[in-house]
Amino acid sequence: MLIDMFIRVKDGQPFGHPIMGGNFRATWPEIDCGKLPPEFAYFLRVPPPKLTKHQIFDTPNPIYEWRNGIVCDIWNVRDMTEEEKQKLK
Repeated sequence: MLIDMFIRVKDGQPFGHPIMGGNFRATWPEIDCGKLPPEFAYFLRVPPPKLTKHQIFDTPNPIYEWRNGIVCDIWNVRDMTEEEKQKLK
């Protein structure tokens, strides 16, 4: 798995939005991408899941969370309420 994105970390949590690898290296050429300081983390872009007919995203955009030492997109999906299902008809 090739990860060429990074994200800032503040107080141990992802902060802001991911940075493409080329932009990261151009902005901070002094940082060794193989050994990041605690102010940065590797970021893995995760595509949104395919939804069933009666599912929706809880938020329009993913949130960023730590998973196995890497920050990833997390897509929160929920089942539609009965009211939401009725609006489909």
